[in-house]
Amino acid sequence: MKIRIGLLCIILLLFATASSANGTRGEGYGGFSTGLNLIDVEDLNRSTAIHNLEFGDQQWALGGLAFRLVGPGVILGGEGYGFSQEVSGDTMTGTLSGGYGFFNVGYEVFRKKDFFAYPFIGIGGGGYSLKLVQDMDVPDAQTLINDANRMVEIERGAFLLELGLGAGYLIDMSGLDKKKESAERGGLFFGFRAGYILDPASPSWSFAGSKVRNGPDLKGNIFFVTLQFGGGRGER
Repeated sequence: MKIRIGLLCIILLLFATASSANGTRGEGYGGFSTGLNLIDVEDLNRSTAIHNLEFGDQQWALGGLAFRLVGPGVILGGEGYGFSQEVSGDTMTGTLSGGYGFFNVGYEVFRKKDFFAYPFIGIGGGGYSLKLVQDMDVPDAQTLINDANRMVEIERGAFLLELGLGAGYLIDMSGLDKKKESAERGGLFFGFRAGYILDPASPSWSFAGSKVRNGPDLKGNIFFVTLQFGGGRGER
């Protein structure tokens, strides 16, 4: 739950950043983003095999991003994503949730009209939440109170680094109004990003705010490919 709340705050901040970009110099882009994350869940699956739970290594992520060209080729922005996967075993249901957010710095290395490409790095953080729930018929509230050992949830957070390559294309719609004479340009934005997220620290899990030992070796090392859709605006 903490991961999802934090991710929502990041996404709201990104859209606020993109909105406030209007009326300032430079180019600004923002919108929704979705894509595929590849995660190493081998050690996690060894830990949950006792409940016959097996998580997949492909996670579909959903989030948002915003960035601006603030100088000759310099790009500043941010992004945030979340994902969740639920699997069922013999007597348990497991849910693996995660989220991460980054402050990005990039540099435009190629531009042809409204298409541009840029490498970028990111500094931020993220985490995982692993929840195991015992399967049962729908009980009454008193049954849950009497037998509270039906669910466990452990979490971990980490400092993360990101390295990737991105590209974007703006469909300029400002020229549709022939009577409007303006130096501004704007329209629909489509983007692509691919790269790797590095988790340099050893996993440290917690339960109810206290650290736990011998947790699964599930790190935030992630290969990712994402697509973006939104809007952009700037000067001609």
